[in-house]
This record gives sequence, C-alpha cells and structure tokens, in this order.
Amino acid sequence: MGMKVSTKSQKFLWVGNDPAIDFVNTLIVQEGMEVDLLAQPGDLLDWLRESESLSEQSLRDIKRRFGASQLEHALACARDYRETLRTALQHVVERGVVGRHPLEETNRFLREPRMTFALSHTERGSQLQQKWTVGQGEDVLRPIALAFARLLADHDSSRIRKCQNPDCVLFFLDTSKSGTRTWCSMDICGNKLRVAAFRKRHEGRH
Repeated sequence: MGMKVSTKSQKFLWVGNDPAIDFVNTLIVQEGMEVDLLAQPGDLLDWLRESESLSEQSLRDIKRRFGASQLEHALACARDYRETLRTALQHVVERGVVGRHPLEETNRFLREPRMTFALSHTERGSQLQQKWTVGQGEDVLRPIALAFARLLADHDSSRIRKCQNPDCVLFFLDTSKSGTRTWCSMDICGNKLRVAAFRKRHEGRH
C-alpha cells in the first residue's frame, strides 16, 4: 500500500499516503472514544517535524521565538483547519466536491506562502531546499495548505477514500495499482474486519 512509517516515534498514524490526509488523521477513534493526537502544542511541533512539513531550522525558530500563548494559538488554528480539511475530505468521498469553505481557507493560507528556496551542493549533488518562514501561529499551517492544494490538483479525487470500517474515521489516498484499497491499513482495521467476517461466516454454519 506504500504506507509511510514514522522513523521518529509511534505517536502518529502514517496511513494516508499524503501529508494533508495524515494531518486530518491526527484525530482518531480508539475503543469508541475520540482521541486527539494533537493534545499539546508540542504534539503539533512533533507532527510538523515527523511529516517533514517544516525543517528543523524552522522548528528551532518557532521554539525560540514563540511564547506559550503563540504556541497555544498555533494549536487552536491547527485544530480548526484540521476540522475544515476533514469536512472537505468527507465531501470529496461522498459528493466528489470539496466545498467552498475549505477552498477559501486554503487559499487564505496560500496567499502568503512565506517560502524561500536555497540551492546547495552536497556529496549527492545539487539540492534545492525550501524553507518556510514562521512568524506567527497560523504560519505553521501554510505547508499543510500547500499539501492539500497539491492533493486536489495532482491526484484523482476518486482515489481519496475513507476507511470502510464504520467505526474508523481515517482517510487515505489509494495509490495501489488496482485502486481497490478499502481499509486505512491491514494492521488497524483490515485484519480486524476479516476476522470478524470469518467468525460471522463460521457461526452461520452452526
């Protein structure tokens, strides 16, 4: 399935095949209860680092320049935008359209990209690096907005799916050749539902 596995921690889920979808998937359901993986500002910074949405330098700038109130503001903005993107993905899955509000919010972030580029030469050859300038709380959402815009512009929206486990809230971009992926992952939901279906069939024989 081409699932991205976190090399930093097991704090977050990387089943979306896209950073914007993975961002939405920071709100999960465990044992029937909603769990927010972005509980603290530090969680948001960890996600931005592990998703490679912001560079280590940008994150150091945030930690040096942002006070507690700015970090809390960034987290509140992130949760609001996450809900906007969640609604957008749900609309895409159900109706094939994003909706006006998510587009407006995304374009608001894209109007001030605050991105710079630098060309460097390393042992592996020339590399073009991008750096996001983060001066205020909302700036942390600009790379996510760009990822969401690229998701819609560069991919077939019919490949954006919601896990078919009715108890699961996770989304994913189906990058399989067959285009028939139905679960967020085999580990999380696929095996669970297969076992349940097997038991149901087995019970029906008695």
